[in-house]
Amino acid sequence: MPFDGITLNAVKQELEQFLIEKRIDRIYQPGKETIIIKFRMRSDKCNLLVSCSADSARIHLLDSRQKSPPQPPIFCMVLRKYLEGGQLICMEQKGLERVLTLHFRKVNEAGSVKNLALHCEIMGRHSNIVLVDSDTNCILDGAKRLTLEVNRYRQILPGMPYVPPPSQNKHDFRTITEEDFFNLLLAQPLNSKLHQILLNIYEGFSPLICREIVVQAGLTEDIILDECGEYELGRVWQVLIKMAEDMAASRFNPVLVRDNSKYIQYAPFDLLQYPENKKEYFESVNEALNTFFTAKEYALRFNEKKHKLERLVNAQIKKGRNKLAVHEQDLIETEDTEKDRIAGELITANMYNVSRGDREINTPNYYDPEQKNVVIPLDPSLTPSQNAQKYFKKYRKGNVKKQKAVYYIDRTREELLYLDTVSMAISQAATLEELEEIREELANQGYLKKEKRKTPVSTTPGYLTYISTDGFTIMVGKNNRQNDYLTMKVAQDEDMWLHTKDIPGAHVIVKSEGRRVPERTLLEAAMLAAYYSRGKLSGNIPVDYTLKKHVRKPKGAKPGMVIYDHHSTVYVKPESNPRLSP
Repeated sequence: MPFDGITLNAVKQELEQFLIEKRIDRIYQPGKETIIIKFRMRSDKCNLLVSCSADSARIHLLDSRQKSPPQPPIFCMVLRKYLEGGQLICMEQKGLERVLTLHFRKVNEAGSVKNLALHCEIMGRHSNIVLVDSDTNCILDGAKRLTLEVNRYRQILPGMPYVPPPSQNKHDFRTITEEDFFNLLLAQPLNSKLHQILLNIYEGFSPLICREIVVQAGLTEDIILDECGEYELGRVWQVLIKMAEDMAASRFNPVLVRDNSKYIQYAPFDLLQYPENKKEYFESVNEALNTFFTAKEYALRFNEKKHKLERLVNAQIKKGRNKLAVHEQDLIETEDTEKDRIAGELITANMYNVSRGDREINTPNYYDPEQKNVVIPLDPSLTPSQNAQKYFKKYRKGNVKKQKAVYYIDRTREELLYLDTVSMAISQAATLEELEEIREELANQGYLKKEKRKTPVSTTPGYLTYISTDGFTIMVGKNNRQNDYLTMKVAQDEDMWLHTKDIPGAHVIVKSEGRRVPERTLLEAAMLAAYYSRGKLSGNIPVDYTLKKHVRKPKGAKPGMVIYDHHSTVYVKPESNPRLSP
């Protein structure tokens, strides 16, 4: 949902409680469109984030400062020059417009006072952060510089006068009377939806808040104006009155709405349009916003890294398949190599019957059980011995080509099998840490350049742990690094080892601890092995199981690659098995 004027007002009221008269300690710019202002406070929550990103424009407190580039951008340097050491005097929001102005006062070394204003314009793709000299209304700089070619209404350039964003000429619902409320509504088209009318009339409202007002009034979400009488509109008026009173008294009830593991909405008030089991409440609006956007940015970083790895692996798979096709074609072309050797042998055997200038020889094929005659083409410019050597040379060359083709086909198929396991691990990764493990693995295998890290990937890979119905510990690796760690480091000889048969998937270990693994636990472990495999969406999946002592890693094998014997196979349906305790 967009960062609306009501949310901005709630943030403003919370910030005013403990940021007013505080001084700026440092300013950072972790992204092109994001700044962080660190105030001098004993509290940990002293980092104010302001973003003018088109899809995440907002202002709120952070729990901790984000990473910044080693070389601060120009806008950051301008902010540091004019604002660092300055004192926040007040905050200003005109009505419920989505512009919050932070007013600062700074005393320079000469003792003169300079008044500055930081205009935080939270307006979707038109968002911006503009620093202005309050005494002259002159722009010092902006996060997004705008010329008349980009925006005909105003310019955001150093030295130009600051012009506020154009007003939408909407009404502040907190200041209108009940009579004005009815008159404004009844002047709208009767076939318009009520929540859309509220959005068009009042400033500071988002579509989400407008739908919520209608729901809290006890009306259907898509009700049109023509279906509303005085009673229905009166209910809406009462909701607006209650909302205005709550805002005036700073009575907010910040809430986030989840869809499975993803946050999809946020609001400073409760949202009755969503079921209670999907909502999560917070003590402050800033805390809710910090949680929402931290999760959103984490998801963006996760998806970006995941897509990069997917593109890399898919490109390598495509490259490998092309190489395999070339080598297989080479193998096809060497199918007649043995015929060249036989031709050379037959020419040698019939040397007495061949002369220079002959173009062919017709002779029984002594290597054929039926000894049928075969016609062998000859080069008339060569002697019989030279013709024989020509065929022997062609045979040797073809044989070398055949051996190389077989060798490279085996290696390429092995590489494709490995890349398939990596592709599956990427698709099942759930955290950035798991993607980092996969990236580190690909770098170690030469598919990526190694990165210099301040915090290296943990030497102890994470993995999933379940407890079976019979009380046995089941461990599941979700990528090759975890698989190697579980199989080669964690598992003991008498532990049970499971893996899908001829399908890329997880290594699953059942810790026996000297006990016999019961059939029920074995089936539950097999279900997990099938679920965390490439055959996850299939029906019955064959899963091999054996004792860990029968599993070996060949020398030079790629991560996750093992061989095993003394195994049996069970067919199961892929299932994460909700009966198990993670």
